[in-house]
Amino acid sequence: MDDKGEITSVHSVDEKLTLGIWTKDGMPRLLIENKAKKSGAKKKLVHFSWVEKNDRILSMRGEKRNETYNYEIHQLEPTIKHILEEYSVYSKFKMFYWKTITSLSNMIGTPSNILDNAEMALMPEKKRFFLWVCDMTKSKSEGFYRPFFPMNEEEKSMMPSPEGVPFSGGQKGVEYFYKTGIMRKLMGINPSRWYRPLQIAAAAILMDFSFCGEDGSEMAKLLWNDNTYDTMSLKPDEPKIVKLGERINLYIRHFDAVKRIEYEEGVYDSVAELQKRGYERKRRFSIPLGAIGDVEYTVTVFEKEGAPVAFTCVPRSVTIRHENDIIYHIPQEVINKAEQDDTLNEGNIDEFFSITSLIKAKQCNDWLERIAFFVSAFTGVKTTQKV
Repeated sequence: MDDKGEITSVHSVDEKLTLGIWTKDGMPRLLIENKAKKSGAKKKLVHFSWVEKNDRILSMRGEKRNETYNYEIHQLEPTIKHILEEYSVYSKFKMFYWKTITSLSNMIGTPSNILDNAEMALMPEKKRFFLWVCDMTKSKSEGFYRPFFPMNEEEKSMMPSPEGVPFSGGQKGVEYFYKTGIMRKLMGINPSRWYRPLQIAAAAILMDFSFCGEDGSEMAKLLWNDNTYDTMSLKPDEPKIVKLGERINLYIRHFDAVKRIEYEEGVYDSVAELQKRGYERKRRFSIPLGAIGDVEYTVTVFEKEGAPVAFTCVPRSVTIRHENDIIYHIPQEVINKAEQDDTLNEGNIDEFFSITSLIKAKQCNDWLERIAFFVSAFTGVKTTQKV
């Protein structure tokens, strides 16, 4: 490991293992020190994304031949939470943390321009990821910022008009939209939907966790290398930041839907398994590499009377994210509603986009909950996971 960095916030798990945080220019890494070993390499550094897998096992060699010590991740979690909380007191982190939340807020609040009715009806895929549409179909100088997400009654009450937030006199664009204050209002009345995800994601970015499963360490390193508050900023056109922003947007849009989606991981021969359970195979399609994971998936749709629709996701090559197959269980009415929510109720329904969007939203939900468990103490967010 690099001896030029600084080791901070060191705590023992037991007499054999110590965990700490190693930093260089502020960028944190998890330090693992094997105290059972008296000679040779005793310390190693890993990204904090290493702790995200619930089934992670740390294996260490002892001093004697063939002597090993194994730790399940849940045995390490209390210590990891503790060292992260101590590290968060670091003034540069707190400064960067709030700036990152602001950058994420700007990303999810950026509207997509729609210039004509044909584009509104078709709703190209790249525009379906946005949460707001700048509707200029009737005039280029006036129109509405239309919400591209389902709203509860309280959120609807924040809208100046049933169509959304009006603009006139050519006062349109990202900066003007922020000045309307609508994003602040939504965060105020429904923070669990609009603000909590940004708090968690900002901590994940700076603490070297994954970007919702993607390796974001290089991007995090660039952020920390911006040594001042004024220059530090997320790069909105950086592909991994764009992808993370899209996932958060889909999570916010399908905020209620994800609560009704269930999944099974590590299923051996998921197709045969569902057939044994009495499901009937209906159709098959492929999800390309990068859409819901680091490989391409073959998806088979199964139905069974009285049960949610089941989607078996079989990786077409080796993936490091999970073992065997995944099965998602999504009620048909959730799929139907998502298809409408993904089109502003005017464009063509895209079943493939909506199914993959629901899966992405569920993945984002699970990622947020896992990260929240580690960062809840210093971000103030509530966590549903217990030690």
